[in-house]
Amino acid sequence: MTLQDKVVFQNLTETQKCIFNIKIGVYRMTNVNTITQDVVNKIDLCRGVFAILVVIAHALDVATVSQSSSIESTENIFRYVFGHGFYWVMGFFVISGFCIQLSVQKINNNTSFSLKYYMIARLTRILPLYFLALILALLVEFIVRNNRVDYWNQGIHLSGLISQIFVIQNLTETYGCYAPSWSITNEICYYALHGILLTVFHRSKIPVPLFGLIFCLLGSCAFLYSYTLTDYKFLFNVFLLLLLGSVWYCGVVVAFYHQKMLQIYFIRIISNYWLAMLLIVLIVDYYRMLHPQLRNLSLGIVFSAMLLSFIHHSNPRSYFCRKTVLTNFCKELGISSYPIYLIHGSLIILLASNIVFDSWLKAWLLFSLTSVICGWLAKDILEKPVMNWRSNVLRQFI
Repeated sequence: MTLQDKVVFQNLTETQKCIFNIKIGVYRMTNVNTITQDVVNKIDLCRGVFAILVVIAHALDVATVSQSSSIESTENIFRYVFGHGFYWVMGFFVISGFCIQLSVQKINNNTSFSLKYYMIARLTRILPLYFLALILALLVEFIVRNNRVDYWNQGIHLSGLISQIFVIQNLTETYGCYAPSWSITNEICYYALHGILLTVFHRSKIPVPLFGLIFCLLGSCAFLYSYTLTDYKFLFNVFLLLLLGSVWYCGVVVAFYHQKMLQIYFIRIISNYWLAMLLIVLIVDYYRMLHPQLRNLSLGIVFSAMLLSFIHHSNPRSYFCRKTVLTNFCKELGISSYPIYLIHGSLIILLASNIVFDSWLKAWLLFSLTSVICGWLAKDILEKPVMNWRSNVLRQFI
């Protein structure tokens, strides 16, 4: 990597860095003609919007718990209008798989793959802020211990904390107000699985994206069958982990095959209507006509169609490619998505346990706005310094 490339690399957002390739532990710029700057900016915008929608959904849940008597007639409508937080985590999974696969695309089939560098790059990205947010959750649970709202309180004990420390909370139990961090277990498992598959099949002709997708689908079926025989909860948790892994691998498949996929007329048409497909899934789920796990797989397909739509309609001359206030906002919103996601549970529980509201609407708005604003501020206070530290760590391997 030249000095000029290093300077360029340091100034890119995490999403933009996805157009770098890993070769023997070194990021190298590659010419990815189909992934233009407007696609990068749209992905950053989606990351921020999905994080805010998760906050809104959880804020509404807590508001309904603390103000149940005043929201009985509208609770169901509002909850499904703004969606469960789970909906948008599926979007995060698809985008994550998409970006990770782009980050490891090879210049040629003979390029070696460094699993060590890959995992260091991934863990230094996700864990530092995770543990900082865990400290915040511990402080909040201590502060509200005598007057806590009855939500996310099933794991406030040592075993939940130990699970969070070892980042296995989604396989065991989460800790109190840090419950939204369940997806971090999934992310790390998917990172590791993808890295191992890339290492094992690197020089073979086996397509890792499709293999990973099939592996997760078949593995989830095997663990579901085992669960039906034993009724052992851990097997069911592994089933969910692998099933959602297939959602993550939807993003990987799009990153690897998007050029071939967009040559198919039917796929191009479907991708144009991804938003309509999303609305249909939400409406069907509202009337409970779709099994939750089929809903999750459907959302994986919908958000994959969204990415294909972004790529299909990409234009280097579009407004999203220009350096404007809007594109800078998209970049900053994308950076803030991770801190918003990690700290919002602690802030919502802290507010709900210490402030008395006279209406659910006021509680909902305050929970949502406070979480988003604090997450935005944490972007500059925590996220960017952590990313600068990470860049220094990774530079040692260049």
